[in-house]
Amino acid sequence: MNLDKLLLILLVFYLGFRLYESFHKEKNMGKIRLISKKTGQVIELNLLDDKGQPILQPINPDEAFIVIAKDMFSRIVHGFTTGNLDKIKNLMSPKVLTVFNQAIESRRSQNHYMDFTLVDFKEVKLLKTNSEKVRQVSFTTEQINLLKDKEGNIISGDPMYVSTVSEIWTFEQQADKSWVLSATKQGVSDVA
Repeated sequence: MNLDKLLLILLVFYLGFRLYESFHKEKNMGKIRLISKKTGQVIELNLLDDKGQPILQPINPDEAFIVIAKDMFSRIVHGFTTGNLDKIKNLMSPKVLTVFNQAIESRRSQNHYMDFTLVDFKEVKLLKTNSEKVRQVSFTTEQINLLKDKEGNIISGDPMYVSTVSEIWTFEQQADKSWVLSATKQGVSDVA
């Protein structure tokens, strides 16, 4: 086989591959693939209908804020219960950060620590406020809360009991458009 034939075969192969790749991309346009971190399962979502129109609609700003609030709730409560607010202190106003740090120090001075599990968000509701820069969110969550001594003995709580806890959190928007937790209000709880 001479060099000309080899180059021609390579060129035909390259052009065929590019044609296939082009067709394959067109076929998959408007689709995204998600891979589950836990199971490795691949899920393919269509973003366009049969006429090429978007299926997904823009998210409602209130719904988007609920997603942000749930994430902040999870991160702040986790930081509070583990006693480590350093990584999330930018999510709280100085006043809330001070109150939370005082509660953590009080716990530490008694050689107590918390064991917390957020089981589920039962209901998360955006409440009406008079300002666009202040948002209040009512959280009703299912939690397992334990207070333990330094040996790990349970002082209060029951590891088999899931309590329903209601709280209202107030968020304020900062100059850089980020949100911080500015107040919390404990609601009704059925803690064991």
